[in-house]
Amino acid sequence: MATAIVKATTGLKALGNSTETPMKTKYKQNSKTNKILTTPEGRFMKSYDTIIAFISNEGEVVLNTQFDFSSTTNFYRCQFLNESGAETKNKLKSGEYTQMSLN
Repeated sequence: MATAIVKATTGLKALGNSTETPMKTKYKQNSKTNKILTTPEGRFMKSYDTIIAFISNEGEVVLNTQFDFSSTTNFYRCQFLNESGAETKNKLKSGEYTQMSLN
């Protein structure tokens, strides 16, 4: 997981050059507040002005300390990680996912 943290940190520095893609709402519309930012190191999920999660190109996941901020953020995080909130919490508890401040 240490490599995921390094990649997340490196990716954060490259966010100014990232490609931004809106996430889809439950009505299949483009979200105005939730985006996927693609960098050479991987993809970030951004909700409003807060980075919520990072997935490295190798599939390693780093969650922000505020990953469970609101029900709307949870909806988009689950979409981004392609799993339920309970699965995310179990993977964090087992050590499969890492948590750090991404902002």
